[in-house]
Amino acid sequence: MDPLFITFLVIHIVSGGIALLIGSYIMIAAKGDRKHVLSGKIFAVSMYVCAVAGLVMALLHNSIFLLCISVFTIFMLTTGLQGMALVKGRIRKSAPILIISATMVLFSMGLIYFGVVNEFNVVILAFGAGSLVMCVQDFMMFFGRTKLANPYYLLHIQRMTGAYIAAFTAFLVVNNTFLPAVVAWLAPSVVGSILITVWSRKHAKLKHEN
Repeated sequence: MDPLFITFLVIHIVSGGIALLIGSYIMIAAKGDRKHVLSGKIFAVSMYVCAVAGLVMALLHNSIFLLCISVFTIFMLTTGLQGMALVKGRIRKSAPILIISATMVLFSMGLIYFGVVNEFNVVILAFGAGSLVMCVQDFMMFFGRTKLANPYYLLHIQRMTGAYIAAFTAFLVVNNTFLPAVVAWLAPSVVGSILITVWSRKHAKLKHEN
């Protein structure tokens, strides 16, 4: 096997393992305290390293699935971290934020096209449709087309949880020995989406609420 590929594979596995462990802790631990902030930073860095290594591996071995999950992860991490930065007032709405989502729209449309021409590949179509929906949500928040008083806080919850789901999905797919491949790829997203919906409704505040 190519030594370069092996190097990035090791980086991908180690960083992904760290992210999965830290992410699991974050999912069950108290939110908002110093431990959450510190563990969140470790999780984000680990996931970025894992995703970038995954991108390199995808390009070296022409893996569309690894490319999808890597780009998907980077997008969710970046927008999730931006969400909290906006909540804390560390950044303001700006063109770079809009450019990220606009770029992801093009990638999403490319995935949908690729999924259609490749015999309606369910996994690819799901990635494309899911990321496109998130981009629409981003545009609505950016231009104030939302009824929520705390959209960026919810953005942080949704996207960082989504990044964890991506890590869990990768772990399940690689180690899966009994589930159909499409189930291994999509089941974590289905379950995770339900949890994200529950948590979002719990923390959502409408603009007319105090």
